[in-house]
Amino acid sequence: MRRRGGGRGEGSFLVWLVIGAGFSLGVLTAFTIGIFILPVTALLTLCVATRRARRPPA
Repeated sequence: MRRRGGGRGEGSFLVWLVIGAGFSLGVLTAFTIGIFILPVTALLTLCVATRRARRPPA
């Protein structure tokens, strides 16, 4: 069965969910541990956003 759309599946959704939670936690705790969480979350965002999708050969 083929997938429709350009998404990358459930794994990608979970990764973006964790990134969103990281940014939320980082902003809410910006003056305590947020200073350590935000750079890690930003780096993870860059890695995931620039990752290429694996596509099977046509």
